[in-house]
Amino acid sequence: MSLYSNNNNLLKTQDFSYYACGKFSNIYKNDDILLKIYKEDCGYRYIISNRMFNYLRKKEIPNLVKLYQSYHRFNGFFYKHLRADAYTMKYVKDKKIQLIDMDKGYLCDILGMLEETLEELSENKILIEDSHKGNILFTEGKVTILDPDQFIITKFLSKKSIYQHNKKKLLFAINDTLIDEKFKIDENNCFKFITSTKGKSLTYDMNNYFTEEKIIDSINKYI
Repeated sequence: MSLYSNNNNLLKTQDFSYYACGKFSNIYKNDDILLKIYKEDCGYRYIISNRMFNYLRKKEIPNLVKLYQSYHRFNGFFYKHLRADAYTMKYVKDKKIQLIDMDKGYLCDILGMLEETLEELSENKILIEDSHKGNILFTEGKVTILDPDQFIITKFLSKKSIYQHNKKKLLFAINDTLIDEKFKIDENNCFKFITSTKGKSLTYDMNNYFTEEKIIDSINKYI
């Protein structure tokens, strides 16, 4: 498959090998670079817009996966104004952990990181959409938000409203992760551990639930 950047550079796709797949895309890997190629039947709404891709790449939101370059299957001026057919991003090398096995020290560290992310997203008027366990990666000493394909820019909401919206999305992803780790089944989003408190911070909601030293102990306390 031929993939062209906005600068008309042809990507050497033969250097990438298959890594994983999702509902709307296939992922390929070359060293520390991932290549995401949308499937041909992928709906337009599930593809990141050029505006959002370039905006996120320039802003470098903390703890959001680092984006490199977007690509199109065909070369030419017209195609550069359509949504991308593929893009490259940084591969997170850090060792993945089970969130449910961690303690409050780890929780405190990642909460500080996620609060920084929420503040930057609010400052830049960005809304998180399509949030679930597959779109947040917990690793040793780090957390990374993945798959910004359905992020949108809003001009009309206040920073506080954006913060609360994005907080709920992150809590959904965290709940989804813990449910998967605890029960090893798909709960179809009908169950959650942590609830969002109106007007409160992510840190408040998380600390309000996780009162024990170990995350698993707090979960076992309430179920």
